[in-house]
Amino acid sequence: QEEVKTALTSLQGTKKKLTQVKNECDRQLKLLLDKTEKTEKEIKEDFVILHQFLHEEEKHLLADVKKEKEEKEQKMREKIKSISEEMTPLSSNIKDIEKKMDQRDNDFLMLYIIIKKYADYKPKEPEAVSAADIDGYKYTSCLQYRVWKKMLKKFINPDPVTLDPNTAHPQLTLSEDLTAVTRGSTRRKDLLDNLERFDRDHCVLGSEGFISGRHSWVVDVEKQTGWILGVTAESAKRKGIIYLIPEHGYWTVRLCKGVYSAIADKGLTGLDMLKTPKKVLVCVDYEAGKVSFSNADDMSHIYTFTHKFKHKIFPFFCPGTEGAPIQIFPPTLATYKENSTF
Repeated sequence: QEEVKTALTSLQGTKKKLTQVKNECDRQLKLLLDKTEKTEKEIKEDFVILHQFLHEEEKHLLADVKKEKEEKEQKMREKIKSISEEMTPLSSNIKDIEKKMDQRDNDFLMLYIIIKKYADYKPKEPEAVSAADIDGYKYTSCLQYRVWKKMLKKFINPDPVTLDPNTAHPQLTLSEDLTAVTRGSTRRKDLLDNLERFDRDHCVLGSEGFISGRHSWVVDVEKQTGWILGVTAESAKRKGIIYLIPEHGYWTVRLCKGVYSAIADKGLTGLDMLKTPKKVLVCVDYEAGKVSFSNADDMSHIYTFTHKFKHKIFPFFCPGTEGAPIQIFPPTLATYKENSTF
């Protein structure tokens, strides 16, 4: 009986474990289905916006072609009417002359005067108007490129990101055009220790913050052995020891000692990188609450933070290698044309 009881207890324990595993599987399945449904909804909503944009572009372009066609068609018809009006009396006079020439008792001098009058008449050459004046090339040349460029500007806002000198740590040197930052070995003493400036960590912010829209920038990190990139809240702490976690207003990924990580509230989340990125694309969708990181060369996804933003956020940069600049520049059209977008 004791053996039976022991066996039953073991079976009950196994059932409990299986129940726990099943419950976890059920939970994971629900998460999967919910995530898929949410993703499909976002895709459909984005494509509705893109389709609407393309339909508007098509409508406007066709309207331009129609307007030009109508204007030139009217000119053409006016010319045809003018020529027809000139031809009517001319045809009448030709018939009159032909009739008089057939008469035996014609007055040669009178006939000669009439013929001479119209023989010397040279009609005014009409202004050249032809179907070729509708320059189809003007409308269709590089059409896809031009529309892509408009879409890029409208939906991604690839405006250049420049750095704010007032936020730069004293060991950082900014380029003259404020698009590159280099970490030095000595601390400058001629800089004002203003409230905006980082005084412990070697960080600098972008000069423009965002409270809406989509924004993106590319960071060249090829010469860096360590870096931290992302965005930060305007109100985030900058003095003394700072914790680069979302709870404290920082959404960042980093490379440290050869290991790529996302800095989350619960600690570092390791990132499996199939390919070492030479350039990192950072994309912000303020309304959707997303900060995404990708390899700018092949658009492979690195990591995405989600957060409901209610404050202004700024681009964040932290170079880890002395003497090696981090360069910031807007994504090129080719980045989106040849690869997928975020």
